[in-house]
Amino acid sequence: MEIKADPILSFEKRPDNYQPNPITESRQEFSEIEKKIVVNVINQLGRVAKNWNGHNIHFVIPFTELTDTNHAKVKKSAESIITKRITIVDKVSSSANDTYYHLIVPFTEVLLRKINGKDYLQVVMNSSVVPFFIELGKHFTKYSIDIMLSLGSIYAQRMYEIIMLHVGRKQRKFNYSVEKLKFMFNCPENYTFNEIRRWALDTSQKELQEKAGIVFTYEPSKKEGKKIIELEFHVKSEFELALEAMTTEAETFQRATPMEQKDYIMRLLNNYSFTRQQQTQIMADPEKWAIFLKIDSEIYNGLRKEVDNPTAYIAKSLGFNVKAKKK
Repeated sequence: MEIKADPILSFEKRPDNYQPNPITESRQEFSEIEKKIVVNVINQLGRVAKNWNGHNIHFVIPFTELTDTNHAKVKKSAESIITKRITIVDKVSSSANDTYYHLIVPFTEVLLRKINGKDYLQVVMNSSVVPFFIELGKHFTKYSIDIMLSLGSIYAQRMYEIIMLHVGRKQRKFNYSVEKLKFMFNCPENYTFNEIRRWALDTSQKELQEKAGIVFTYEPSKKEGKKIIELEFHVKSEFELALEAMTTEAETFQRATPMEQKDYIMRLLNNYSFTRQQQTQIMADPEKWAIFLKIDSEIYNGLRKEVDNPTAYIAKSLGFNVKAKKK
């Protein structure tokens, strides 16, 4: 009897990943490079989900998708990834016979290969594990693979997934118990809240803002005595951040003395190419400088992104019939 080899899936990168929510909220034992291997596998799985025939699946991933220069790190991850587990826990069972705890080892075999002179990692996903990654239904997490691969911390990678799960539900506010966070971040059991905050949350905050433009905050939502047992997270959009910045600017201006307000407006006016007469008119009319301050703040904070000529735009809003130069 002829034994058919499992097919090898060629590497074709897609811009977005679609990951089942139970995987997003699972406990994962991966390192940062191992997580990138998983991310690339999920990226490729999208091509075979509908036509999968029950075989094991072989994936080839270029080293360049996992690291810029440190190939030794990829080889080390290749040695360890076949021992790493994902633990899926569903504490809310719909019937008396539901499975509420599932532990899987996604990869059973790893090879290092040369293809056309370039280094590739080949990993094999067991057929029994594939359904956990392709059964999306209506409950999946969509995220950018490029953003995920740019993140250098496993905590930032996991926080990005968690945030995108809730953004996909249009939830910019959500809660997790500290124990659930410890579970999802795969923190050591003896980690205190302060250690989770320092090593996982604060690290993720900084990296996600720098590399993904995502800003999130968190605060205690439940306590037992002085012990924090639950956190509430807030994900802020660019629009919300811009409004906050504008509010801060307006409050600072209101607290200033009349002379400080005048100096502030003049400094802003010098960023534009208004004529001396126009500057005088703006300074003399509280209604005009209020309009000027508002539009200047909106342009500066990105709420008016399609303004090609700011001076002409503001001049028109103020009722000045001029063709102003850019500045």
